[in-house]
Amino acid sequence: MAHRWLPSLSALRAFEALPPQQRVLEVFPLLEDPVRAVRIQATALLTSVAEQALGPYQRRTLENALEEYKSVLNMHADTSEGQFNLGGFYVDRGQYQQGEQAYITALELNPYNLAASMNLADLYRLQDQDDKGEAILHAAIETAPQQAGPYHSLGLLLVRQRDYDQAEEYLARAATLEPDNIRYGYVYAIALTSRDKMKQGIELLSQLHRQQPANPEVLHALVDSNQRIGQVEEALIHAVKLQSLQPENREIGQLIYYLRQQIARSQD
Repeated sequence: MAHRWLPSLSALRAFEALPPQQRVLEVFPLLEDPVRAVRIQATALLTSVAEQALGPYQRRTLENALEEYKSVLNMHADTSEGQFNLGGFYVDRGQYQQGEQAYITALELNPYNLAASMNLADLYRLQDQDDKGEAILHAAIETAPQQAGPYHSLGLLLVRQRDYDQAEEYLARAATLEPDNIRYGYVYAIALTSRDKMKQGIELLSQLHRQQPANPEVLHALVDSNQRIGQVEEALIHAVKLQSLQPENREIGQLIYYLRQQIARSQD
């Protein structure tokens, strides 16, 4: 008896990295899969798809799938996590008012749901209401002062408000509380280098590079930062490493050529 291929959760999650149009092509057929768990997982990957970009049949198929998915989410609407998931669903569908209410309800059910706090603050950002988002993040920090996420989100919000001194303080706190989070460290390092605190920034970037040698963002920042302070040979070392990760990137090859020319001229 032949066995039907059943996509695993991890296999479906791999489609998240695809561009939206390709994701639709790959995942859409699974919306009509006979196995409900597969349909639900597939729908979760397509909640942000714009229905107007689809043909009539695909639109009806997606509408039916979204209704089924929403009914599953509503089964857990009496929990903070359930309201959090509903909030994400509504925001993906562009229904911001419903998303806001779901996140607020999630926090009423569990003030320690920091993901709900950060998503709610980000929803306010999308609506140019950072003042509300700032209040939410301060409350989250007061609730869980040893958790890095709200500090990081508040730091980014303060950058948008051009309050760079305060932003640096919160970004530093996030990176300190969660030193293994490369993203937090990277953003803090960029904040330092953008404020001409180059030595501190490069030291932090070098530490992050040791933690995660194949991170291209960190390598890019090391190339740029070292170049800005005239450490061309150090910039070249990191540019060569970056090229090994992205050999198809012609701009990196051109940068390496330029750096080598700079070094050669300095030695004449």
